[in-house]
Amino acid sequence: MGQRIADAAFDTLPDGSMADHEARLIVGDLIGWVLEAPAGQEPSPEAVVRHTIELMVNRAILTEVGDNIRQEPDRAKREATTQDIRNSAKVWAARADLSATGATPAEISAAIEGGVAELVQIWESE
Repeated sequence: MGQRIADAAFDTLPDGSMADHEARLIVGDLIGWVLEAPAGQEPSPEAVVRHTIELMVNRAILTEVGDNIRQEPDRAKREATTQDIRNSAKVWAARADLSATGATPAEISAAIEGGVAELVQIWESE
């Protein structure tokens, strides 16, 4: 299921927007997240889609602003900024506008692209 969602998301992104190795890392994180769910509490398809959006937005933002983060000499500040970026990606994914009957590839792509565009602007200025 995670692979199908990731395929739908990656297929609708512009070429070159995410490298294959980045995609594999995200799919690995997603599958691990699903498998770690307690028995009987497996995430819903919508939760899996939103977590996919979260992971993709987070990875893209960290890629875009990673150099700025690494220039910070204070390790605690670097870690706090990285966590804040993760949190902002999670909030973005939770608020993504998705169909109640199931997210379409276009909706997933729009949520990812919108999240990256919006949040990179915020985090580049930090």
